[in-house]
Amino acid sequence: MRYQGCRFVFNSSVQTSGKLWSINYPGLYPRSLYCEYIFHGSEEQTVHIHFEYFDVEGFNQMSHAIAYAPLAISYRKIRCDETTQSDFVLFSNYQTHDRTNRRFCGKVAPRGPILSESNYFRMIFATNDIFDATGFYAHYQFITQQKAQISRVKLTTSTASTVQKFFLCSLLMFFRLH
Repeated sequence: MRYQGCRFVFNSSVQTSGKLWSINYPGLYPRSLYCEYIFHGSEEQTVHIHFEYFDVEGFNQMSHAIAYAPLAISYRKIRCDETTQSDFVLFSNYQTHDRTNRRFCGKVAPRGPILSESNYFRMIFATNDIFDATGFYAHYQFITQQKAQISRVKLTTSTASTVQKFFLCSLLMFFRLH
């Protein structure tokens, strides 16, 4: 099988947020496709991707049961693993092949934003030669990660003395009233 390839590169030095979509969206995406969406941020940035629309065809484990048991439709699960040859979207924090991240397919978009662990992020969209669907539409944003700074109040002796006096006065008032 011969794959068509495509590659889209997003650099935060050019644009810090934008939109991305599958080829031909909202029409049907091509079969036998392998596309990479590469995100390069500055050293202190991470990438957030939020899907507004997601329809990536997945293999249905129970498709054979639908003809015999229509109620099985509500219980079926879409599988996106390598054994099913499903179309999928996969995310990776590495430039090499990474099998640890989950594949996404079906009609339900990943919940919440997808977050990178570093300033480099790669999204792969791969399709087979059997299925097709309308694909996806998403927003991306490079976020600058600022170290959490905890502001502490410096307690000087005069401040401590004032706090102690206030506490003692409060105790005296409490006992006088009761």
